[in-house]
Amino acid sequence: MEDVAWAENMIDKFWSQIKGPTKEKQRNPGKKVGKFVKPGERGELSARLHTCRSVCRRTERALYNLKMIKKLKYIRQYLNRLSDLLFAMSEC
Repeated sequence: MEDVAWAENMIDKFWSQIKGPTKEKQRNPGKKVGKFVKPGERGELSARLHTCRSVCRRTERALYNLKMIKKLKYIRQYLNRLSDLLFAMSEC
């Protein structure tokens, strides 16, 4: 669980760099970007981070197909947070 909490803290850190730490935006973090994101529009590093994010999401979806879903709950949570962190990093 420490890894999930770490990822959430890092996501908050990167989001605050993107839009600034206002109370309104902290309450509604899902609406910060507000536009369609084109992978790579911010440069090569951004494109590479988007690629990592898509692989992470693909892995997360593959875990849902396994029969041992209850045992993999923590791993799924971490992969979800990790992919969100990669997205936030790509937008900085």
